[in-house]
Formats: sequence, structure tokens, C-alpha cells
Amino acid sequence: MSQKPPSLIAGLDPQALFGLSADDSAVIDCEPPSVEEAARLFPQWQVRSLLGRGGMGAVYEMHQPELDRLVAVKLLPLEASRDEHLVERFRREARTLARLRHPGIVALFESGVTSNGHLFFVMEHVDGSPLNHWTSKGRLEVANAIEIVRQVCEALAYAHAQGVIHRDIKPSNILLDKQGRVKLADFGLACGQQAADAPGVTLSRTGAFMGTPNYAAPEQVRDATKVDHRADIYALGVLFYEMLTGELPRGVFQPPSRKVGTDARLDQVVQRALQERPEDRYQAAGELKDDVERSQAPSPSSASPSQAQAPASEPERRSRRRKPERSPMKAAGMVMLLVAVAAIVSVSWWGMWRVMSSQDSTSKASTSAGRSPSTSGDAKPGQTAAGATPSLDKSPPPKVTAPPGALEAGTKIHVWSVSPVSPALFPPKSLTTVDWRDAVLTSHGGAALLEDGSVVMWDEKTPGQEHRITLSKPVNNLIATPSEVIAKTKDGQIYLLPRDGQGKAPNTLATNVTTLFPSAKDGQILFCKRDGMPQLLSFGETAGEPVQVARYQTDPAAIAQDGTLWGINATGKLLARKAGSDGFEVQSSLLMSDLAVMGAAVVALDANDGSVHALNSSDPVPPGVSGQYKILAVNGMAMAYSRDLKAVLWGPKVEDSPQRFRLPEGVVYVRLGPTGLMVAW
Repeated sequence: MSQKPPSLIAGLDPQALFGLSADDSAVIDCEPPSVEEAARLFPQWQVRSLLGRGGMGAVYEMHQPELDRLVAVKLLPLEASRDEHLVERFRREARTLARLRHPGIVALFESGVTSNGHLFFVMEHVDGSPLNHWTSKGRLEVANAIEIVRQVCEALAYAHAQGVIHRDIKPSNILLDKQGRVKLADFGLACGQQAADAPGVTLSRTGAFMGTPNYAAPEQVRDATKVDHRADIYALGVLFYEMLTGELPRGVFQPPSRKVGTDARLDQVVQRALQERPEDRYQAAGELKDDVERSQAPSPSSASPSQAQAPASEPERRSRRRKPERSPMKAAGMVMLLVAVAAIVSVSWWGMWRVMSSQDSTSKASTSAGRSPSTSGDAKPGQTAAGATPSLDKSPPPKVTAPPGALEAGTKIHVWSVSPVSPALFPPKSLTTVDWRDAVLTSHGGAALLEDGSVVMWDEKTPGQEHRITLSKPVNNLIATPSEVIAKTKDGQIYLLPRDGQGKAPNTLATNVTTLFPSAKDGQILFCKRDGMPQLLSFGETAGEPVQVARYQTDPAAIAQDGTLWGINATGKLLARKAGSDGFEVQSSLLMSDLAVMGAAVVALDANDGSVHALNSSDPVPPGVSGQYKILAVNGMAMAYSRDLKAVLWGPKVEDSPQRFRLPEGVVYVRLGPTGLMVAW
């Protein structure tokens, strides 16, 4: 029986892209000024040559005698100045470059208007050539391709942290100097994470395609106004594949290792970068960079990154091809054999570990203090024995230690998003390699509770920075409203933490608290004291004394956006207390095990079969959602997942709802934020 060939990487079929061109408003159909004409426009400088022309103007090489330096001057022809979209886009490119100060991004020196009315700006001159000069000759050396991607990732990570999306990553917009250093250029299609257009001028027209078809992400093809930084990551994945193989990844394409014999680890990098859905790709350029660096550790004889040279010339390529070298297919076959052996060993070990873990957790669950076994030996998971009271098992599954290779080295926290968000909302990289006991996400950042009981916050106003909170006692619980973080210490005090972790001191809200419950409404929280009765506390401008709100013990409980209090009592009945009423009322005859508020609605898990029920909601639960272990929700989004980590996400704020996916292996806790950001650990 013949061996099944390695699976192919399924890419986006680009047939629909070939007929597309950039937004018409971005194309200049006119002849740029000649070198002689440009010399008359800039008499103070020496015009050397016309470096190139594109959709947003022409670029000239000029020499500034007073500074004795070469510069690149971008000029917008007069004919294009009649189009307000082109003028504003040209000016926006200058403003964008002025904001960015990074060694991997072409620097802006000045901008202005010539005496004849030509808009222009002056940029750093790069002594080298664009990357397409090299890719047009075929594939690059693997080491060079990796180094280029690494440097582009660094430049993109910086730009994204400043809220700038390039939207046109391609070989001609990446310049290489003679030392092999990368300079990212041409920000003519760049935009901010939020709309950055000038008042009254819409630069990115809804439904319009903007970019270069061969490198554009699927969502960019559909509507350029609805892309975030992950579109740049997709384009970089296309570029990486092109550098490794000499071809573009069209249709269903072979992985680089099978096509040209490169390291198989690079296949995973390319595949993840080229995922059709943004949430399945790398969520940050830094993640892609880390994987690329891990994929090929430098040998002792290789040059350091700072000494990387420009891609080899054509004579050097011919010389290298004459040298005897190992067959790429043999090398790939050996790699595949080793990977297969390792996979067999890993699967066997992992299966044995899962069996032992399952047995151990079952034993612990049946002897847990204060709980009685609720199922007979023949009952299926999630079903109760006849006549037995359903077990409201809210304890997390046993915390697992993943087998070698199951998680990326040095990575503890998984971060991704289900909708376009600013990279500034992501937790700082320094926080993703440490252990978290708990975490919450807000509309402007979040907070992580570390193993030592300390709290570290981050905020979009200070991207990449972490702010440590110091309280009198270690923290053991965090909850969040849409924009606020509340912490509870081991001695029962609860504090409202300052938004950015700096400036104001944490504000004490209550003492002797035992339990905190989440809230979908700013300025209100629900908590229990030692008597076990839930109490409602309003703070901020509407601050008041805690008010006893129930006659029943409710756990879990939550506050909906409209002020309704939801809870599940000790017998599993779902209760609700509307704002202004005296007590809770039973809302369903079904017995529930967990709940979460989705704006003004509530979603709850059936204690018998793990199915999801939505109350006070016009958004139906997707069909087939049963056997779930945990339910999460924020305004406009809900998510449920089972113990085998199969998840479903739905709601009016979820694109392509419902989305079904599998959580990373070994994950125990998941948090969903109001911006669509998700973290798991």
C-alpha cells in the first residue's frame, strides 16, 4: 500500500482576486515630472534620478549639498492634486511616517509644497534595492528569508503598537540596504486601528478593495475598511512563502518543505500566517517573529543577524547550485520520518497521561468535601441518576501539565481576538510567559492575577507596558465590569483599581467579603459577605450603601447591563431580580449549572445535558450546542466550551456567527473581553 503523501496546506483560492485593482481613487494616470522638470522644482538640491513611480506619486533621488546627504523625495503630480482623496491620502502618508521612528521604517525628514503647487515630502534614502529585485530572480536563501521576515516583524510590531496598519506589504515596499537591513516603505494605504480619515473625507471607501491582490488578506478583499493589523500578518505570510519557494501560494499549495526541501518547521509558520480567518492567524507580529526564530537556531558558523548580507547575486546562485548538496526530497523524507516517530511516542505518552489524569480527577471528584456523587456508574457524563439531585459541579477541570511539544516553548498565555482590535489591547509580552491565577479583560485593557497574589494591569494608552498594583494583602480574586477592575484580597477587602494601574490609589469598596460576582454594568457589583447573602453595591457617582437583594443563596450570580440580577440557587433553579423589585423570581423549570450575562440577556447551562439556554434575548443559541462545560459572555458575544476544549462562539458582535473552533491543548481557564479579545491559560 503506498504511503499517503503529506497533507497540503489549504490556502485561499485567489481567482477572485485577479480581476481586482486598487481603489480607483488611489491611481494616478499621468506622467510624473522628468528629472529636468524636478530640478526646476527643487533648485536648492541636485536631482540625481527618478527612482520609481507608483499609484501615489513619483520618487526622486536628490542630493542636499548643505547636509551632504542623499534623500528620496516623493512628489504628487499636479493632475492628481485635483482629487481630494489623493491629496488627503498623500498628506496622511506623510503624517503617518512622521509618527513612526524605527530603524526598520523609512524615516521622514520634512514635507511641503513646491512653488508650482506640487505636494512633496522628503524621506531617508536607502542605499540598496527593493526586495522584488531579488524575488523576481527566484527563491531566496532560507537564512536570508528568515532574517528579512524577522526584521519586517520588528518594524510591523512597532507600527501596530502605534496604531498603524500598513495594508500593502509586498516585495516592492520592502527595501534592503547593502548590509541586508530592512526598511519598510510606502505607507500610502496605511490606516489607523480606528478610522483615521479627515473630517468629511472618507479615504477607505466601504466595500472597496485597496492593496495588492496577490498579498491581500481575504477580509481586505471584501472591505478594506474592516481590517486590522492581522491583514499585514497575512501579507507577510504570502511574502515568506514567496521567498522560500519562488512562487506565490495560490489555491491549494504545497508546503515549502515538500516543494523545495526547507525545514518542515517553517511550514507551520506559513500555514498559521495564511489562515483565512484573522482569529486563526498569528495575533501579533511578535508571535510570528518568535516562531521564525525558533524554527531555525543559528549554527556557530553562521553570521549574526547584524552582519546579515543582502540576498546572493545571480553568479553566486549559479556557483552554489554547482556545489554537491543533499537531495531536498531525501532531507524532507528524513525529517518526516523523525517527526512521525516522535508523534507516535508523544501520542502514546499523551494518551496514557490523559487516562491517568482522568482516573485521578474522577477519584478526586467523588471524594471532594461537601459533594456527593450525583451519577451512577452507568450514567453518561452530564446526566443524573434517577431521582438524584443534579450536581452543580463548578470546579475547574484538573490543571494539566502539557506533554513536551504540546505548547510552544516559553509560552504560557494564549492571546487572540474574534474581531479586529488594536494590538495595544493585548497584554504585554512580558506577561504572556508567566503563570496566571486569574485574569479579566476590559474595554481598554485588562489585569492579570499572578501566582504570588500580585496584580499587573495593562492599558491601551500605554501599549506594551505593565503596571503592578500593590495592596495590603495578596489578591485572590478579580472581576470586571466593562471598563473597571475590582480585586479582592485574602482578608476580604475589595478594591476598585485605577484604570492604568498608576496615579490614583486603589479605592476600598467593602470589607469582610467572601465572594465577588461579575457585572455587565459599570458602577455596580454584587458580592457576598460571611452570612452568604448577596449584596448589591453601587459606586462612583451613584455610590451608596450595600443593599441586600435576595432571600436566596445564589451562586453563581451576575448583573446584566439593564441592572437585572441573575443567579442560580442551591437547588439549581435560575432566578432573576429586576431593578427596583424586592426579590428573586424563578425563571425556568430547568435546573442550571452555570450562567453568564450577555448584555441585558443571560445564557445558562442545563445541569443535565450541558445544553445552552438564552433568556431575555433575541439572539438564538446555535443548534447542536450541548455537552458544554463552561459558558462565557459579554455584551453581544457568548461562548461555550466542553471539557474536550471544543468551543462555539456566537452573538450579534461575532462575524460569521457562529464560529466553532478548538481551544489550545492544556487550557484550563478562558476569558472573553468586551472588545472581542480572548485569553486562555
